[in-house]
Amino acid sequence: MLLLPNWISYSYLQARGNAILQASLERRKQALHERRLALEQDVFISIRILGSTVGCFIL
Repeated sequence: MLLLPNWISYSYLQARGNAILQASLERRKQALHERRLALEQDVFISIRILGSTVGCFIL
């Protein structure tokens, strides 16, 4: 059993752990969002280049 000082409660530790996990989740969501935007831009550019090489105009 973990012995804690009187001023630290199990609820406090749970809340602290949850806050750390939430912050990590938000960072991962932001990184995923940025990656998705970069991939969409890469696809858009590739389509524009491919379209220009075959004489098509894709907006």
